[in-house]
Amino acid sequence: MKGSGKGTIPEKEKTVLWYILAALLLSSMFAMHAVFGKNQAMDRLEEIKLEKEISSTLLELGYPGEDADVPPAEGWEQKNEEGGPYWYHPLSSAKLIPAVKPDGKVGYWIYEVGSMRYRLEPQGTFRREK
Repeated sequence: MKGSGKGTIPEKEKTVLWYILAALLLSSMFAMHAVFGKNQAMDRLEEIKLEKEISSTLLELGYPGEDADVPPAEGWEQKNEEGGPYWYHPLSSAKLIPAVKPDGKVGYWIYEVGSMRYRLEPQGTFRREK
């Protein structure tokens, strides 16, 4: 056997080891892709579930009205920060932020909960803002 000195690996065995190493690396890359792909799918499912809950909440709430000083419903507390006043719901941590026009009436509302943000229009429609 050539190169059978201490600590040396014959060429044939080196080639086999490289193939095994390459196969292990590729299989771990595929496994990581499968896991991360699954996580992304699970994240998207959670997002869809949350969007459904928010849509239900917004349909139940309806348009809060043109007066930013009137609470949108029971359980909302008025807060005031640098950006101006808004309504806060302590149970859901949601915010309703009025977009006040120059005439003092609300043009539309922004509903925020977590990283989700929706624009509520006077005609009762809403859409998610990215």
